[in-house]
Amino acid sequence: MRDIQPLITPRLMVIESQPEFPDEDLSEANAAYLSHDLTTNQAERAHAASFETNLVPLFRLGHEALQMNALPSEDSRISYDAFCDGFAASEFAMAFVRPRMYDGTRAVEATSELLRSGVTASISLSDQYHSWLESHINTFGVIANISIARNDTIKQTQARAIGACTAMIFQRGSLFVL
Repeated sequence: MRDIQPLITPRLMVIESQPEFPDEDLSEANAAYLSHDLTTNQAERAHAASFETNLVPLFRLGHEALQMNALPSEDSRISYDAFCDGFAASEFAMAFVRPRMYDGTRAVEATSELLRSGVTASISLSDQYHSWLESHINTFGVIANISIARNDTIKQTQARAIGACTAMIFQRGSLFVL
């Protein structure tokens, strides 16, 4: 596992349009801006609260996926809250860097598709999470910075990261391709 290093926040922050996000990683500038914004004003927290009970099945799949990757995880309320915060942080990032709106309908369809697939869902999420960690270094850096700012444990950081990854997967054209 790579070391978690905070991103340097530029003095003048400007969001760059990234129409291919979340298919591509955040740019360094966008990652720095979002790290600063999400660690200082915690805007995604209110949004995450709206998920209070809605993401439980996805959290369970995420927890299983982390275990399949032999990554630290726990099935607890504190990890569930971190998962929801990570999911909300991804939605927040997509709202800022993409010129198109977040597709809630796509997210609902993807959730249903994922839950219907049963055991293969955990395997697919496990594989996609591993790929996401490798291909979205700047995006993971944003999540890591949030975790550092909130004094998360490694288990909370992993829950936050897989929550973020899950939200991004739901905005892709195909659920099973990352």
